[in-house]
Amino acid sequence: MLFAALVIAYLVSVVLTLMTMLLPQKFRERIKFAIFLLESLPDILVIILLQLLIIMIYKKTDILLMKVVAVGDERAYLLPIICLALLPTIQLYRLCLHLFEEEFTKDYVLLTRAKGLKHSFILVVHILRNTVISMFLDSKKTIWYMLSALVVVGTLKANANYDSDCPLLTTSWLPANSE
Repeated sequence: MLFAALVIAYLVSVVLTLMTMLLPQKFRERIKFAIFLLESLPDILVIILLQLLIIMIYKKTDILLMKVVAVGDERAYLLPIICLALLPTIQLYRLCLHLFEEEFTKDYVLLTRAKGLKHSFILVVHILRNTVISMFLDSKKTIWYMLSALVVVGTLKANANYDSDCPLLTTSWLPANSE
């Protein structure tokens, strides 16, 4: 589960970074501010809000996107993997954006732009290749970040009746289906 979350976090952060780098500078600055705000949220808040979002969607549409809690022999795999991957994805996304912008100031990028190569080609072939190495050098911090999120997710999932312990986690305050 941890490995799957790590792979998902790396892939999603690289794809989001590539898409963001194709946007104008003004939008990139807004996205970086939003990432800063998301990164400042506590782990447990993000995990609980994600679970509540799944429950609210289920109550409104009667469509269960994924299992929130496992009962008996059943296992909930998708939500814990997403919870584990979400927080490191935000951290890796910020790191990737920083590394990509730093690479854009290098002389070889100016040379490739002067040769008339497309912006997307420079991103994928030249900059991505050089920043992936730096991303994996920073993987120790990412793994520690994921382990702390694993403790939070494991604690929430291990307690079978965790909604009765904390009134914030109960769904009784959610609006009922008005059918």
